[in-house]
Amino acid sequence: MAHPRNPYGGAKALSDDEVEHVHRTALAQLEQHGVKVLLPEARVLFAQAGAIVDDDTCTVRIGADLAETLLSTIPSEYTLHARNPDHSLHIGGDSVVFFPVGGPPYSSSLAEGRRPGTLADFRDFTRLTQRCDVLHSVTPTVEAQDVPLNERHLRTIHTALVESDKPVTLCEIGRAHV
Repeated sequence: MAHPRNPYGGAKALSDDEVEHVHRTALAQLEQHGVKVLLPEARVLFAQAGAIVDDDTCTVRIGADLAETLLSTIPSEYTLHARNPDHSLHIGGDSVVFFPVGGPPYSSSLAEGRRPGTLADFRDFTRLTQRCDVLHSVTPTVEAQDVPLNERHLRTIHTALVESDKPVTLCEIGRAHV
């Protein structure tokens, strides 16, 4: 699999001052308004780390100092490992990686037109991604709406792991109640 590099550096859409303004505004939003965190165990972890937690509204407010401290611990480069080591990805630096689109609720075909996505559609997109050398990871290319919510994440992850040996980057929300 090709692992392209960008020898020219990144394109700058914003000036350094504009990036700093966006960063400071985001920190202010986290501190003043916070984010909803629905999982009680996650709110406990945030509280232990020093965030201000309101369990009645499920709101977690993260102070700018705490956010900056946490951000400083994130590596600027890392490896996203795949089942097949040849497909592991270097993320950061001058690496260029391509992921398929993630999250569409619908699928479409000439025969059936636009319709809710299914697990079979997800499997087909995963197989296509596996065979496409310019796509480096499996993502939720379509929402498997024919699978109940309480098991959808398990079935899609299983499908991704069975049908591809590339890194899997699926997003899940909450905790499974199976």
